Amino acid sequence: MRILGFDPGPTTTAWTLIEVEGQRVRRWLDHGVVRHPVEIADQLHRQLPGTLIAVETPSGYVFEHARGRALLDTARVAGEIFGIATSLGWRVERLSAQEWRKAVVGRANASDGHVRGALAVLIRNMPRTNNHQRDAAGCALAVAMKLGNVRKVA
Repeated sequence: MRILGFDPGPTTTAWTLIEVEGQRVRRWLDHGVVRHPVEIADQLHRQLPGTLIAVETPSGYVFEHARGRALLDTARVAGEIFGIATSLGWRVERLSAQEWRKAVVGRANASDGHVRGALAVLIRNMPRTNNHQRDAAGCALAVAMKLGNVRKVA
């Protein structure tokens, strides 16, 4: 199963594509950053049939701490990803940052360093990436865990 994770932001949206086989992540396939909804649509069109889409969505914490315009832009981008993916017939799972961090690391408020460490254990061929791309991978991985395809870090 392939899972394409998105971490939307007000100016850039990171994406990471992982492949899950049985109870483990088989490999990290690709990652990147897009800056416009047309690029998001292009990325979605390139995926194989059956790819599952994972989208990080703004949560209550974000609503409390983000500044108005950035929050609205992030929510708009998350909505565009959801709309494009569902119009193409893709299955979409939505998780907040706190939900996927709790699933992957065990703590909803896990630091970026803890996320990096957990991902390195679970995804052996993880390339050098930025926090934004690791967040997209974390969201994808949490969806795999939610569906029972991947075990948590012991």
